[in-house]
Amino acid sequence: MHLQNKAFLMKIEYNLITDNNSLWAQVLKTKYKWDEVLPLSITCRSCSSIWTRISVIWEDLKDCLRWDIHDGRNKDFWYDHWLGREDRLASSCLLTHSPIPFMVRVMIAEGGNWDWFRLEQVLPEKSLEHIASIHPPCDSFGEDRQQWRWEPNCQFSSKSTYNFLSSDMIGGQRGSWKRILKLRVPQRVRVFVWLSFHEWLLTNVERVRRHSAEVDLCDICMHGCEDINHVLWTCIAAEGTWRRLIPHEISEVFFSLPFHDWLTTNIFDATFVRSDDVWSARFVIICRLLWKRRCSLVLAPVMGAMEDVISKGNKLVMECKKSF
Repeated sequence: MHLQNKAFLMKIEYNLITDNNSLWAQVLKTKYKWDEVLPLSITCRSCSSIWTRISVIWEDLKDCLRWDIHDGRNKDFWYDHWLGREDRLASSCLLTHSPIPFMVRVMIAEGGNWDWFRLEQVLPEKSLEHIASIHPPCDSFGEDRQQWRWEPNCQFSSKSTYNFLSSDMIGGQRGSWKRILKLRVPQRVRVFVWLSFHEWLLTNVERVRRHSAEVDLCDICMHGCEDINHVLWTCIAAEGTWRRLIPHEISEVFFSLPFHDWLTTNIFDATFVRSDDVWSARFVIICRLLWKRRCSLVLAPVMGAMEDVISKGNKLVMECKKSF
């Protein structure tokens, strides 16, 4: 029943994206200040219960969309879905570091064709074959358009959505849990990671949804709705902590990934940020300490310094290296 409800909510979201003429879509977009074709987030304060549920699964919906490339000026070459059912090209990149985001249009040569010289240097043959089947972007084609990844006709259907969600529940989540269990960290940190993946932490957004709080504003920075993404990543305090830990040359990539991709890349790619073998453990430990600091502020308004999180994290990482 949970997956079926989720599929129906995703249908509402998809219609909001594709149907610009319906009165109900125009009213909702105006009410919640939906100005872009595909906003990064649709979380709002003081919203209806159904909009709250829609905003929770917004990242899942974006993962189900692919883009029909026309002018190639709006979609990212590496981190957006634009090759049918294929995964994002970032997962196939031959570079030793995570690629820097840029638009699909950048990979066009002067003659209007794909820049095969550059493409062959960064992508395997299989990915090149998929790109060859797509017409190069051109301004005369109009703007890029969104499509549904799981149907041959590229149109939304509740059946294909339910099948995708079911397969992801059976295969993807169990696989992720097995990989989380292999992390060389204490069990309480593994459980925290699992809760973060499912966005089950009791943030202020979740507390408002459960009617146990009236305001979903972040208690640390007092800016923006406090969801799991905000606590661990986009809050000023969290961002300051990460900027002290990651190299400057990859900061743009680190802060531009979608939230779930940000989690999985940092957790399952041990060399994403640093060339050592402890980044995955360091990352999840710092995430948990950021959450612990937030909870301490809510329960007892004493906020630990940024250095406290980093120093405690380093200490716990060293203990993990000795214990595992």
